[in-house]
Amino acid sequence: MPTLFNSANMLKLDQVSSTNSYLKDLSQGQLVSEGFWVQTQYQTSGRGQFGNRWEAAAGENLLFSFFLRPTFLKASQGFALNMSVCLAWKDVLQGLHPSFVLKWPNDLLFKNHKVGGILIENTLNGSTLSSSIIGVGLNVNQRQFASAKARSLAEVLGKSIVPDVLALQFQKTFTKRYAELKRQPLSLLTNEYLKSLYGYQQEVLLQEGRHTYKGVVKGVSPEGYLQVHTQDGTQKSYAFKEVSFLL
Repeated sequence: MPTLFNSANMLKLDQVSSTNSYLKDLSQGQLVSEGFWVQTQYQTSGRGQFGNRWEAAAGENLLFSFFLRPTFLKASQGFALNMSVCLAWKDVLQGLHPSFVLKWPNDLLFKNHKVGGILIENTLNGSTLSSSIIGVGLNVNQRQFASAKARSLAEVLGKSIVPDVLALQFQKTFTKRYAELKRQPLSLLTNEYLKSLYGYQQEVLLQEGRHTYKGVVKGVSPEGYLQVHTQDGTQKSYAFKEVSFLL
């Protein structure tokens, strides 16, 4: 299968404020081809989901963004792209250890510790997606974190890993996943995403505002809403940021 990515469309930088911001500015000023890739050793203002800051030490992790034109997806199907990216990472990480799972909406976990995250920013053209910038931050060899819940692959696997090797593996797995996204029913993608999802059909601890409760993740809607069944029998549906998992 021809790869979506190639060296002619790859830009590696020593330092940048944010690879997503850099690629967004680049795409607004010139025609950027699908699969264009920006990678850096260090982000001075790395961004996570919802404006959160992404912590990453210089030269020790995998930090990149790439550009897509998923015009075959409706705006309401944007979460399908998120699932496709997450599953591509699942393919890579579970090849290293079976304990890697996904956490809704787009975090990468190892035994309740966060090892990576994904930030997707879409541009719409009417009712369809026009372009997407996918940012990835993966903790690879870093050994110290401000958050007690953050870990790196080196810490959990007990060995250092070359970040560029992981990047090449992801390029292969996502090329396959992206091709599948174009042709297979979204229900199959959702089912596979759920099978790798933290808390699916299991009781987990959740926090909604100041309220903490136990619930079971029952599914994810086509729009990306998390569906939870509470202990008292209530069915709840959450958009991003409305609920969090207490790991």
